Amino acid sequence: MEPRIWHQHYDPGIPPALEYPAYPVAHFLKQSAEKYPDKTALIFGGIAPVLGEQHSSMSYRQLN
Repeated sequence: MEPRIWHQHYDPGIPPALEYPAYPVAHFLKQSAEKYPDKTALIFGGIAPVLGEQHSSMSYRQLN
């Protein structure tokens, strides 16, 4: 990464960039669904025919 002027203001030991794993987003969603099947997976603010008006969130288990 090319040094930038603001990097000089970072605390000692803080890198200018972070390394992230090279996985697609779907990988992380599947991983979360397996680890937390009953946790909230989706929060929806509108009206969806599948959810109906009474539901505004669903767990990973419900989505599967």
